[in-house]
Amino acid sequence: MYKAEFNHNNSDTSMHFENIEEANEFWKDLWQESTGDKDAGWLQEVKAAIWRQVPPPEEEDWVLETSEAVAVIKKKKNWSAPGPDRIANFWWKRATTLHQGVTTAFQAITGCEESYPSWFCTGKTSLIPKPGEFCSANQRPITCLNTLCKWFTSCTLGPMGSALG
Repeated sequence: MYKAEFNHNNSDTSMHFENIEEANEFWKDLWQESTGDKDAGWLQEVKAAIWRQVPPPEEEDWVLETSEAVAVIKKKKNWSAPGPDRIANFWWKRATTLHQGVTTAFQAITGCEESYPSWFCTGKTSLIPKPGEFCSANQRPITCLNTLCKWFTSCTLGPMGSALG
């Protein structure tokens, strides 16, 4: 399995893996589909706390113009790492017939009271080894979100930023 080093308080300070399969097994739970309770009471408390600290903007009717959404996607790097959808920004920029529909979908998402569908904001996490010894403390997790989700959040950043001051 892995070797653990302990300090004087008997707490684990680092884990050393013998091979990549052991590292994969250790981190596997982070990559698998969540089985948690989406209706847990503590989640509602967290949502309420967020709403108290970050109230919704007073402007009820936020309108996203297709030209604004296109301007946002044009600023994105063409080949930045895509998420599970595997669609690079390069293709979104060139799918001009879809721009109006995507803008309409973004507008609908902002007006919806429900949570985003899981596919929309799902990411792919990879562990990037840092220089040095191969161990759990010497790896950097990188999560690539779907480019559509990144495009959406960039579109909402302007109105959200002005609402938060």
